[in-house]
Parts: sequence; C-alpha cells; structure tokens
Amino acid sequence: MKKLPFVKSAGLAVAAVILALFLLHGLGLLGWWDNLLARVFSPVNQSLQRFGTSVSQNYRDASDQRDAAEIIRQKDQEIAKLLAINAELTAVKKDDRVLKDYFKLTQENKFDYLVAQVLARDVISRDAVKRNKLIINRGARDGVKTGLLVVDQAGVALGKISQVKDHLAELSLLNSNDCQVAVKIQSDAQTMGIAQGELGLSVRLDFVPQSKKVEVGQLVVSSGLEPDIPSNVVVGKIKSIDQASVNSIWQKLAVEPVANLEDLSFVAVLMPKQSFSFE
Repeated sequence: MKKLPFVKSAGLAVAAVILALFLLHGLGLLGWWDNLLARVFSPVNQSLQRFGTSVSQNYRDASDQRDAAEIIRQKDQEIAKLLAINAELTAVKKDDRVLKDYFKLTQENKFDYLVAQVLARDVISRDAVKRNKLIINRGARDGVKTGLLVVDQAGVALGKISQVKDHLAELSLLNSNDCQVAVKIQSDAQTMGIAQGELGLSVRLDFVPQSKKVEVGQLVVSSGLEPDIPSNVVVGKIKSIDQASVNSIWQKLAVEPVANLEDLSFVAVLMPKQSFSFE
C-alpha cells in the first residue's frame, strides 16, 4: 500500500528539525535552551537521585543487618562451644585433683583401697532414703561385698556397701536408714555405740549408756568390732546431746559426719587385708 504524501512530508520535516537541533547545539547556539531544560528538570533529577540514594542505603542497611545477625549467631555458637569446653575442662580438672588425692590415700598402705566411680544418684527424688544411695562401678568381680566401709579421698567414712552385683554396687551413705556402723567415741573411756542413719537426713548414735560422759565435739570413729572394717576410721563428731533423755537407759546423741556426703564423683571401698568369719 502506498504511503500518503502527508506522512512522507511529516517524516522529512521531523528529520530536518532533529538535524537542525544537532547543528545548532554543536555550534553552541542552544545554550539558553539547555539551561532552561536543566532548570525545569532539575527538581525531578534531584528527587530521582535522592530516591536512588535512599534505595541504595536501605539495601546496604538491610544487608548490614543480615551480616550483623549472622555474625552474632556465629559468635553465640562460639561462646556456647567455649562454655561447654570450659565446663568439661573444669570437671576434668576437678576429677584429676580428686583422683590424685585417692592415689595418695592408696599409697599410705594403711588399708587396701579400691577406688570406684559414682555412676548414679537419685538427687531429684523426694524420698530422702533414695537420695542417699549411690551406684558405683565396682562389684563382686572386683571383690566388693555387702558390709564393706566406703571412704572419701581423705580416708573419712562415707557409708557402707548395701547391695552388690557382678560389676556394680550400691553404697548407702551414713545418713541412710539401712546404714549402721559400729563406732566408739574417742575419749579415755572409749565409749562404744552404733552410728545409725535417720530418715536420710541425719545420723544418730545409739546404745550409749547414761553412765558414760559425752561432750559435744568429741570424735566418733569405727570401733573395729565389725568383720572387714578396721578401727579408727573417722565417722563424725558429736553434734548434740538430747537432755530430755536423762531418764532413759541410753543417751540420745546426734552425730555430724565429717565427710561431705553431697558432692561425690569418686569413692574408695575399704577392702579387708584379711577376711575372717566364725562360720
């Protein structure tokens, strides 16, 4: 289809105008026009620049926030790892110190000791009796048997073995109801008695006659009258004397254990050097 003459003329006119504008601009004759356009479009350019700068800044801020959040997350992970390592090292250092004390104890050759690790203790139980029973990693295969005395790294009594399996044993602490130790009060009279756990909370001293003079603070040690338990192992000190019991046959005495019965990771079973029985 043929183009109309008007369209051809309009195209040539537009081309001529554009060419003329280029020539005039090249000769510097359109400077006033350029300035006018610059003044007219300057606010628009400034707004566009501010908008572009704002968008760019917001993008950088968001990127910086993401980077900062990632850095914080990584630092938190590093801190958590360091805390875990520190806790582990602290525990290892403590166990190492305790084991060194037990090694010194075994080198004294006063008794034969079998060092054992505490595997379990029901510390959250509401039953005080259960809280005062520990499971250790030594058993019948290691020569452990019921009735043996257990001590800490200082050689001070903690309790007695109450149950035994091949590779495990149960330790009843001094304040357990089922823990009884034949003891004596260190004095000129060498008063004998039985240290007995009471309700899992305390230790009492039974069968001390009223005729025996007892004072608060006196040391209570094993009497050596039980098979496989030597004498003079420290058990505790006289804590109190119940004055209301003066009309009874026996005195009512409370004993405070010398050993720390709460924080135990290792113990030592006092093994008999020579076992004997009347059977």
